[in-house]
Amino acid sequence: MKLKKTLNTFNDRLQLLQKPGYVASSCDFKFELNPTDRLLADDEAKVEKLHDEVNIARVLFQGQMQAQIIALVKLEIASVQNSIRKSVAKSIVDITTTLALLDTTLEEGHNSDIFQFVLDTDTADLPSLLQHSEFQTKHKLYDLIHTFAQEQATATTPTDAYRPTEDRTYAVDNTSPTVISFLQIFQAVFVTSWDTYLNQIALLENTKKVKAYLSASTAEKATQDTAMALADLDLNDPVTVKNVIDKSVAERTKQLERKLQQVQQVLARNSNRGANKKTQPGALSKNKKGSSPRSNTAAKADDANNGSSSRNSASRKKSKPRRKRFKKTSGS
Repeated sequence: MKLKKTLNTFNDRLQLLQKPGYVASSCDFKFELNPTDRLLADDEAKVEKLHDEVNIARVLFQGQMQAQIIALVKLEIASVQNSIRKSVAKSIVDITTTLALLDTTLEEGHNSDIFQFVLDTDTADLPSLLQHSEFQTKHKLYDLIHTFAQEQATATTPTDAYRPTEDRTYAVDNTSPTVISFLQIFQAVFVTSWDTYLNQIALLENTKKVKAYLSASTAEKATQDTAMALADLDLNDPVTVKNVIDKSVAERTKQLERKLQQVQQVLARNSNRGANKKTQPGALSKNKKGSSPRSNTAAKADDANNGSSSRNSASRKKSKPRRKRFKKTSGS
């Protein structure tokens, strides 16, 4: 997985370097001549000619430098690809060797029959199986496995790389446990894992595009330059679109809820402040400073007219403490 990620990075770098008009940062430099005012006054035409020649030389040199960088990146890509091939080939040998040790029904010396049977027959889709292995053909894989075998060559080691023949017989078949296990392991390690990684990268990129589209389309000052074309989005994945929209709606809803809560708090404070003043006990029965004494007289007259004896008695009970306090105060 790490090698495949490195290979992806180099491929992206190469694609950027080969893009028309792109100049690598290490190649992007300026060089200018600084003539004196005296020289410019004497012969400005020759100075301008030198400037043009310098600019041409600089552009050519930048192109040469970038070409060398591109060549280096290509070598890096080839090196990583070779490392991936070696990893795949060694893994195939190790997997089949381990499975052969566990399978007591497989005859000794027929370890290679496991992967050869899978690659030579229609047991699996070969292009799909080798799509991330950097092998264009199975023969390249056989050649590399043979190279490993030659490093530990014995008297029985073939001198040439293996090639399938029409009369080839294998010690395994489609139903052999070793074949089934080999396919499952190889598929999981070298196919499914990388497909999952690529799908996650594509999902993240599509999510970013959908977020950018929603942000641009809902912005107050969205312009045609900032808005994205809907056709550029991969909207075939409804789950991604739904998740992005739900998240955006939730964020905006939270903002509205916070603002509404702030407004409610302000209204509540203002309402409580006014209610306390109006609902203070005895506020209506007490004379305000500077108020006319007619207000109390009018209130008593209203009570008498309405026949509210209970209120009059309550008023008399309340008035007694006042007279006592008045007497104590005057007595002191």
